[in-house]
Amino acid sequence: MKRFFKISADILAATGILLIMGLIASKYSQQYQSIAMQAENFAGGYQVLHRMVGGTLAICLAWLLRIYRRSIAKQGLLFILILFCYAFDEWLQSLVPHRHASLDDFKNSAAGWSVALILWASIFWIRKVRIK
Repeated sequence: MKRFFKISADILAATGILLIMGLIASKYSQQYQSIAMQAENFAGGYQVLHRMVGGTLAICLAWLLRIYRRSIAKQGLLFILILFCYAFDEWLQSLVPHRHASLDDFKNSAAGWSVALILWASIFWIRKVRIK
């Protein structure tokens, strides 16, 4: 049963990352921006979508990289690295002609990241502390 759960979680996390990366790629391509717009409308707006992507991408990456096997400090370091990647993405958008960087977009991504970090901590960090 444990093995089935891990395989299912791996498939779900990999699918989430692929969908998010496809969504991000569509935002950088003028030809496929309509896909991103449809996703924004489906999610309820671009702010909500930024929060969803910010949280989902962090959780999926953390799961697939198996950081729950590492120390709490290394897990925290990965989450901080992910947050820096969100900031880098916003800066990168300022270099693309049809895109623009936005502090609000970063804040929304960071809000999703914060929820992911709290969820991760409540599942894995508290359990590690209790076991010791």
